[in-house]
Amino acid sequence: MKRINWVASRWAKILGIPGMSGLALLVSALIFHLGFSLPAASRLANLTQQVAQAKADRGKHEVREDERTPEFALSKFYSTFPREKEIPQLLGKIYSAARSESVQLERGEYKYIPEKSGKLAMYQISFPLKGEYVAIRKFVVDVLNALPSAALDDASFRRESVESQLLDAKIRFTIYLGEH
Repeated sequence: MKRINWVASRWAKILGIPGMSGLALLVSALIFHLGFSLPAASRLANLTQQVAQAKADRGKHEVREDERTPEFALSKFYSTFPREKEIPQLLGKIYSAARSESVQLERGEYKYIPEKSGKLAMYQISFPLKGEYVAIRKFVVDVLNALPSAALDDASFRRESVESQLLDAKIRFTIYLGEH
């Protein structure tokens, strides 16, 4: 320890007050550079990279000028509806929902109604069915969940007697179809 003190005092005499002040400033600058400048430069590089990535992503998701028109939005809306050729698959989903809820579908009435504008068409389906109230209700919910373009138009229920668990129901759905 004595040796370190002797070396420090020797350098203090050699450098003098201006030299020691310069040395203190040099050490302070080194500490500032290592403690603040390097981490800030690293953060700046990271932020620059994030900005470049965000610009690249924005270019991918940027809406083209023709996509901003009401006509484009309307055509995109109509494209979400199923097509007429998909009717067998849609009916399959209805029959599958009936099987899973143990609802007996009897003969159905099917009616295709084109709209005057030609953009949408309606496919009305009426089913007389038998089952418990909860099962029929779950069947309706399952159909509406499986077919987002379907609407429940009518539901009527009838029970033979108060003691009977089975209901006679008539359900009418309309499935909206897109352009042909």
